[in-house]
Amino acid sequence: MWQFVAASVAGTSHAADSVPCQDAVKVESIQANGSDLLIVICSDGAGSATHAQKGAEKAVATGMAIVHNYLKVTELRNLSRSQIESWYSMIREALNDEARTLGVEISDLHCTLLIAILSRERSVFAQLGDGAMVIDRGGKLEVVFWPQSGEFTNTTYFITGEDFTQHLEIQMIDELVSHFAAFTDGMERLVLNFSGRCPHEPFFNQMFDTVRSCSNLTSLTHDLITFLNSQPVNERTDDDRTLVLAVRTTGSLNPQQQSSPAVDAVQQLQNQSW
Repeated sequence: MWQFVAASVAGTSHAADSVPCQDAVKVESIQANGSDLLIVICSDGAGSATHAQKGAEKAVATGMAIVHNYLKVTELRNLSRSQIESWYSMIREALNDEARTLGVEISDLHCTLLIAILSRERSVFAQLGDGAMVIDRGGKLEVVFWPQSGEFTNTTYFITGEDFTQHLEIQMIDELVSHFAAFTDGMERLVLNFSGRCPHEPFFNQMFDTVRSCSNLTSLTHDLITFLNSQPVNERTDDDRTLVLAVRTTGSLNPQQQSSPAVDAVQQLQNQSW
C-alpha cells in the first residue's frame, strides 16, 4: 500500500498581489487489475498566463481522468510511449477547448505537466516543463528528469506550446520503487543540489521517514502546509510551491513514531545552506 501527503500553497509574491495559487496536484492510490497503483499528476501554471490557475487545474483533472480510464481496462505493463504522448495530446486539446470557452488563447492557460504511475512491477514517469520527480533506485535517491529550462533564463516548456511533443520526456522502470516525491519549480532551489544535479538526500530521507511513520495523514497534510508556508521556505522562494511525498508501506503503523515535518524540516532548512 502507499502512504502519501501532498499540498500546494501560494507564493508570497502571489499573495502580495492577491493572486491565487497557480499550482495544481492530484494524488490517488487505487487498485486496478490486481495491482496497487499510485497516480500522481501535478502542474504549474505560468505566472505570465492570465488563466494559469485554470490551465493547471484543467490539465491535472483531465490527466487523472484519462489515466483512470486507461488503467480500468489495461495493465500498466502494456503502456507505451506513444500512448503517453496521446494522453498529453488529449490534455492539450482539453486545454484548447477550455480556452475557447473562456474566449482566450491557449497560451493564456500555459502550464507544465508531470505524471507518475507506480506499481510493484513497473513505474512510469512523464514530464513536460520544470519541477521534478525524485525516486529511490539502487539504494540511492535520484531525479527522474532534471527540470526543463527554456531558451531564456527562468523559462520552461508548456503542454500548451505547439512544439510540446519535442520536449516531452518519458521513462519506464521495470523495478520496485518505494519512495517518490514530486514538486513544482518553487521548491527546486530548496531540495535539489544544482551543482551535483541530484536531490538533497537528507531532506528527502527525513521527509520520507515522517510519512512512513505517520498515523494521521490529515494532521500530516496540515503540517506540510505549515512547512511550505514557513519563514525559512519563504526566505528562499516567493513562487507557488507544491510538494508530494509518497512511501510504499507494509504492516501496521506505530503512532508513537509520528513526527512533524513542519518542525523537523524547517529546523533542517535553518541548518543547511545548499
